[in-house]
Amino acid sequence: MKKTLPLLAIAVLSILGAACGGGEEPVAGLQVEPKTLQLGYPEVQTVRFAWTPALSLEGGATPTVFVHLLDDRNTVVRTFDHSFPQPWRQGRPVEYGVKLYQSALGDPLPPGTYRLTVGLYNQEGKRWPLDGL
Repeated sequence: MKKTLPLLAIAVLSILGAACGGGEEPVAGLQVEPKTLQLGYPEVQTVRFAWTPALSLEGGATPTVFVHLLDDRNTVVRTFDHSFPQPWRQGRPVEYGVKLYQSALGDPLPPGTYRLTVGLYNQEGKRWPLDGL
């Protein structure tokens, strides 16, 4: 079955860090640019992450970064989890970009406002708190 994709579906994204960790000290600072963006099909936008690891992680773990797109009901409609791009070292800043796009493989997103949440977790699913945003 062939999918028909909307030509001008615009997703307006606001970007924020996910609140995790239940009162624990933040393991890193995070800055994200841009704070908002518009993403129509088939556009591509780059979101820049600037991490500043503030604490060492248990057992020298390398975290996984989650990037979740949420709709107005806080339902995850897209994900882009990826390994942290460098070894985690306290005090060593890491900057990189992630390209966001509306894939033809998923159901088309209706026009609207979405939230992009960003955070860190380990292999057991523990999420670490962040500072910034």
